[in-house]
Amino acid sequence: MNEDAFEVPERTEYRYLVQEDYEEEVQYVRRRHYISPFLVLSKRCIFLICLGVLALLALAAYLGYMAQTPPPGLVQVLTDCGQFRGKDKNGAYSFKGIPYAAPPVGNLRWAPPSDPSCKQGVTDATRFRSICPQVQPMSSTGKVMGQEDCLFINVWTPTLQPDAKLPVMVWIHGGYLQMLSGGEPGYSPTEELAADTNVVYVSFNYRLNALGFLALEVLREGSPRNTSGNYGFLDQIEALKWVQRNIRGFGGDPGKVTIFGQSSGEQNLYFSEINRSLVCVSWTDEGGTSVWTLMTSPLARGLFHGAVDMSGSFILDATLEKAETDNLVFLKKTGCKDLACLRGLSMRQVLQSRHVDDIGGNNSPSEDGFVERFVVVFVSLFQAIPWEEYPSWGANDLTDLPTRGRFIGPVAVVDRYVLEAPPFEVWEKKGNFSDVPFVIGTTEQEADFR
Repeated sequence: MNEDAFEVPERTEYRYLVQEDYEEEVQYVRRRHYISPFLVLSKRCIFLICLGVLALLALAAYLGYMAQTPPPGLVQVLTDCGQFRGKDKNGAYSFKGIPYAAPPVGNLRWAPPSDPSCKQGVTDATRFRSICPQVQPMSSTGKVMGQEDCLFINVWTPTLQPDAKLPVMVWIHGGYLQMLSGGEPGYSPTEELAADTNVVYVSFNYRLNALGFLALEVLREGSPRNTSGNYGFLDQIEALKWVQRNIRGFGGDPGKVTIFGQSSGEQNLYFSEINRSLVCVSWTDEGGTSVWTLMTSPLARGLFHGAVDMSGSFILDATLEKAETDNLVFLKKTGCKDLACLRGLSMRQVLQSRHVDDIGGNNSPSEDGFVERFVVVFVSLFQAIPWEEYPSWGANDLTDLPTRGRFIGPVAVVDRYVLEAPPFEVWEKKGNFSDVPFVIGTTEQEADFR
């Protein structure tokens, strides 16, 4: 007897469950054979079914793999805060808009940068993200641009091999510490530059103007160092820390980082320390200022190993107390009395906004007996930033010779935290600065070019 069939013994009793008139009927069989249902299907059919199931499983595995594999022209990289998808273009790779700090909004406005929230899965990094809030052109009639959620970093690299150990150039953008971004056309690095020079390039955004450098005593509330101002410099230092933690995954060597900048970007570099390696600065107004700052700031020591300053400002001697007093005009214009009120202002209220008030409701009868409503609309221009009165953060005459009472007041300040003392004093007293190779230069006719 086949094992798929079995024999029912003779005289086996069967009882039918459904009977008429609730009578139980008992029947007996002499001899029957029962066949397994699987014998109804041929063995060939069973084989084909199993083959189909295996094919479906293989398809599911393939689709899962494809979901994790970037399409042609795209590439992925792993950082300490998740995976990011960039572009493969012109012989190099680019990753744009990677957050290096949490959005400086709410309680993080006018506060040191904090760690970003890491996301699951793969995040798109194929385009520049929002620029930091700014007014262009820098005047009372300028246009407010950007968003406060702006602390993003960008990387261009010829390879993604972690053992490549390529030199790293970090560009700190300029713009008087008031405007522009790390993705500025004509200034930011490109895939072609990375491929041609076999160097990893980095740029980033940092907080600007009042949102990045406002010093006020009321802003000391909750400060771990009882200080205010220089938030944009703290952003730059946080970006350099990100480079140290992650640049190896982009083919760079964290021990060969050079910072470079021009104008405001250069001024910032003046306050970091000079170690023995490679670093990068930036090419726009105040990019050089940033370089000076980073060169002499104790917080930046060990984060870069070389620096290049182009037309940077090194005269940074305004005290925190002096800046906080000068900037009281800002506080007065806002009408705020405490930090909670300042943080509740909109971005446009901080930089520039228009308020339209309906005053009136003069109901007077006309000659034909109808009542007409006359609405008097008063338009007032509210500008928290003192554009054209001292300290003249965005004066229209930035390229003129300095004139007492008319030239701009301090933006970067000696706060005894980011900057312990004016740059020359730090060097003369052999203070806590970065002792690294340092190249200083100027850019001819910079203002005319812009």
